[in-house]
Amino acid sequence: MPDLSLNLDAEGKHRLKQFMESAMRQLREAEDIRESLKDLSKKVGEELDIKPAQLMKAAKVNYKDKREEERETANLIDEIIEATQ
Repeated sequence: MPDLSLNLDAEGKHRLKQFMESAMRQLREAEDIRESLKDLSKKVGEELDIKPAQLMKAAKVNYKDKREEERETANLIDEIIEATQ
């Protein structure tokens, strides 16, 4: 089993502390942004009578530029359902 103990000098400890502080700050910011987007999707969803999950799905598909992939998946699902009826 590998030795997992850290042997850090003062500079190494300082760099590790800086990293942890930065990581904690950025993770908190990311969480805050996700919560804000979730709240926005609820508000817009209520206004437009669209489920927030559908708005989020559309935003993610658009962001990842996977519209064609999603279209193909939906078409396959339709074909499967039609074949079983």
